[in-house]
Amino acid sequence: MKKLKFLISFAAIAALLASCQKDDYQSLVKKIQINPKYEMQPPIAKNIFIQELEKSDKDGNNIKFIAEFDKEAVKDKYLAIMLNDKKVVLRDDGKGADEVSGDHKFSLNMNENLNELKSDLDQRKKTESFE
Repeated sequence: MKKLKFLISFAAIAALLASCQKDDYQSLVKKIQINPKYEMQPPIAKNIFIQELEKSDKDGNNIKFIAEFDKEAVKDKYLAIMLNDKKVVLRDDGKGADEVSGDHKFSLNMNENLNELKSDLDQRKKTESFE
C-alpha cells in the first residue's frame, strides 16, 4: 500500500512539474534564424486571428496573434520574422502561445495598444469596402 501511495504521489508531482514548464520563448528568439528565402518571398497566411488575452501574461503581452498557413507554406515548427525592427518567432509546437502542435496555426503573444489596434482594423475594413 505504501508503494502505491508513493507511486501516486510521484506521478502527481511529475504531472505538476510538466504543467509548469518554463516558457522558452526568449531562447527560441535567440536560436531560430530567419529563413533567407522568406526575406524576398515570405509565406502568405491563409487566415489571421487576433485574440485579446483575458489578462496580460508575465511579459505584459495582451493579445495572441495567430497566422494559419497551408501545410506546404511553412514546414517547420517555428517561423522567425522581423516585426518593427525586432525578430519575433511564431510557433506551432503546442507550447507557450501556441495551443496545438502541428495544426499549421503559428502563434505569438504580443503587447499592443488595443484602442489603436481596433481603430486600425476598423479603418482597414472601411478602406477595403470601398475597393
